[in-house]
Amino acid sequence: MNHKNVSAYVFFGLSALLAAAFVLTGIWAFGILAALALGFGLFRHLSRKNAPQPDDAQPVPLTRRKVGCAAPAFLAAALFLLCTPPMVLESGALWRYPFQRAVIGMYRNIKEPEWFPDFRKDVERDYHFRYLPGIMQGTGYYDVHFVTSPERAAAYLEQFTADAAETMPLAECSPDANSLRIDTAFFGENSSATVCILDTNRNENHPHSSAVIVDPDTGKIEFSKYG
Repeated sequence: MNHKNVSAYVFFGLSALLAAAFVLTGIWAFGILAALALGFGLFRHLSRKNAPQPDDAQPVPLTRRKVGCAAPAFLAAALFLLCTPPMVLESGALWRYPFQRAVIGMYRNIKEPEWFPDFRKDVERDYHFRYLPGIMQGTGYYDVHFVTSPERAAAYLEQFTADAAETMPLAECSPDANSLRIDTAFFGENSSATVCILDTNRNENHPHSSAVIVDPDTGKIEFSKYG
């Protein structure tokens, strides 16, 4: 390896690591930074390869000086993209969830609640994870829904009914009035699901709530943290 191109290979290595992080999490900040690192690496490699080498008595050519800005520019982009949580994240890939949870958990924002069970072994189909951080006046959420067996759904209903502050049929529940985030389209019309409200402040402007929605007849389950 040419020692004059070490910095280019550092960028190439960063690009590979960031690309792997993007594949594992689906978080676009990693994908953008991977592309930037690859671009900066190519820029440094080609600029150093093709530029004439100055002697000690000559000033550094402009091209070489531009190349020297690559590292600070990449660092600035990384700080900008990684110092805030992912602005929005939706995923239907269950295998990504542990990596997504780990990244989200690094920020002082909405993250997986402690009351979330280890649900992954119960997912049979229709898994979907949605996340939005709370930014300024915007209300964030952390939401998972999936379909499991009726038996497991019934067990979840028994568990969270015991832990709930109150329960009510989904057909009689107003998400806005109760400051809940519920994917009513997932459960469909005429659902027999039960809403287990673990906590809620019933504040439509600044909602904070935790709820589990379970339909034992269909096996549909939603875990919802709002605000």
